[in-house]
Amino acid sequence: MFLIVLTVGIILVLTQAMCAWEDGYLTQAQMRRHGVMNGYSFMEHGGMWADIFVISPLVAYLASHYHFAYTASYSWLILVIVLAIVIPANRAYNKIGLRFPVAHNHDGHITPAGWIHVLFAIVVMWFAGMFYFTPTNPPASIRDILGASGILTPFFFLGIVDFNHRWVFLKGAKIQLVVQVAILWLMTAIRIMPSDKSIGETVFMSATAFTCGAFTLIFPTWLIRINPASASISTLGTLDEYGAKLPMRIFLTVSSVIFGGLIGWCILYFLGKVG
Repeated sequence: MFLIVLTVGIILVLTQAMCAWEDGYLTQAQMRRHGVMNGYSFMEHGGMWADIFVISPLVAYLASHYHFAYTASYSWLILVIVLAIVIPANRAYNKIGLRFPVAHNHDGHITPAGWIHVLFAIVVMWFAGMFYFTPTNPPASIRDILGASGILTPFFFLGIVDFNHRWVFLKGAKIQLVVQVAILWLMTAIRIMPSDKSIGETVFMSATAFTCGAFTLIFPTWLIRINPASASISTLGTLDEYGAKLPMRIFLTVSSVIFGGLIGWCILYFLGKVG
């Protein structure tokens, strides 16, 4: 089963490559020959490499080590939720493709390579949803839950990066990355708690701490507003316009991490999860 699922995943990615070549978006050189100077090629997309070397092996492992209730009502519900996420997301990416054309979407529409990628994404998200939210046979081990989340964490970055010197890590992409990682590890904590309460609590508080700390790196002072020149403190606002220096940024980030951990503890306390 492992080799079958792995082979299918790799074939889907290679089929995308063939479609991208036919469309003139396989490599940067091919794109330039077609007059596209501001886009990113299929070979430059980090998500493509992650689909081959990270996602396909992970899904193959889950499919071969666990039995999922594919026809159960809750599995179909997860599939519906996945579709409700993927379809609007692709419409949003179509708008981005107008500015930064890529192999999966450009000129305001999804390409054949893009449609295959949509299918690939739906299947992967369905398996992930069943693994994190439904009963499995045998029950999912803590090692596999933590391992899957650990593998998926860098994938979220690879999914948005393009290996090109023109690529810029925009603020919107940073926010997307933080939200995805935060949701992943909150799901991980919830999945682990029934099996090991202490590990689940630790993961949950770590996730909330990471979220607050990461958002502080993106928005230097989302928690408080400090004017380094006068050392005055007031609530609300951000400090971007003040250009907070490195020591201040470190202080604010560490403070936010601690604050985030406390938020996580409070949530667990009020939910009655802290022993």
